[in-house]
Amino acid sequence: MKINDKYDKQKILIVEKHHQVLEAWEKHKGCDVITLDSHKDTMNCFRNYLGENPQVTSEELINSYIDGNINILDIIKKLKHDEHIDFAIRSNMINKVFAIAYVFDYKHENPTSFHKEDIGAPQNIYNNEPIIQYNNENYLNAIYDYENNNYPEEDKYTYIRKHALSNEVLDDAINSFKDIDSNCLDNYILDIDLDYICTIYAFDTDLTTFKDLIKNAKTITIAKESNCVKDVNEIFKDELDKETEDNKYLEEILTAEIILEKILNIIELSNYK
Repeated sequence: MKINDKYDKQKILIVEKHHQVLEAWEKHKGCDVITLDSHKDTMNCFRNYLGENPQVTSEELINSYIDGNINILDIIKKLKHDEHIDFAIRSNMINKVFAIAYVFDYKHENPTSFHKEDIGAPQNIYNNEPIIQYNNENYLNAIYDYENNNYPEEDKYTYIRKHALSNEVLDDAINSFKDIDSNCLDNYILDIDLDYICTIYAFDTDLTTFKDLIKNAKTITIAKESNCVKDVNEIFKDELDKETEDNKYLEEILTAEIILEKILNIIELSNYK
């Protein structure tokens, strides 16, 4: 795990693979997590490990951790980058996870997740599920220009990615979470997967809400996920190039290191302590 020497390891943990953030989450047991991610990362924990080790079960591994017979670094070695949320919830490390991700379908990856106004949720009744997924479809439907049959600038996939850090999107997400749990901002870890940033456009907006999330976080975890950043940005750039003539964006090449530098600059400007 690479820690940027400029930052206090107790306050900001920078890792390559997303599941490695559990080392920091463990130090803040009982907190909620607000996570920004291109993906939902709520797959069942140890699914890959158990495929190679069928003699054990996920329950046995979780109980072994809870009983203190296996430490978090050993747990991390047995997980993949999309399995950490399930483990954190099932081991009682984390109270609730509030997930902001790019979701344009209603597929549940985890039975303990709740997607507000998801047609798959019985009567849309919240049953105290510990993973709460923001439904950005509601925001997109609210801003849709039905008269002209489009979004204010482009299609919904492009629009939501360009506005990923905007006050409008983050405020809508937080208000959605508050409708379910009014205490969601009281005691939380801010978790950022860098593949949430698909274009430098995302920084060209008022970042007040994002800075507030930074300032009030108990700790911040950042997953570089360099390969995912590369894949996500290559796919999105192909879409974006068809919609703009601005050389700034036609020539943009985003890497995890470039995004990380921008995020750390925002953290510094937020006076996070």
